[in-house]
Amino acid sequence: MKNIVELLYDSLNVFQDKMREPDSAFGKATQSKRETLSRLMATLSDTQKQWLEAYFEADAQTGWILDVEQFRYAFHLGAQMALELERGRTILLAD
Repeated sequence: MKNIVELLYDSLNVFQDKMREPDSAFGKATQSKRETLSRLMATLSDTQKQWLEAYFEADAQTGWILDVEQFRYAFHLGAQMALELERGRTILLAD
């Protein structure tokens, strides 16, 4: 049996690998998103394209902020787990 740290690491890798497969729900949604945006851009005026670009920039910035906050939370949680292990709660790492 794997320890908790190995399980967490392995499950993240498996999830990311499956998510990136072309036939995955994420892969299909990404392809649909690309195709839809391409069709939309072909119908917009230059002014509308500028507004859409401004929207995409704002959306990317808010996404980046959320990513940083998620990383901060995960890092804090990982540090807390490490401290618990250091304090002798080795049951989490038992094989």
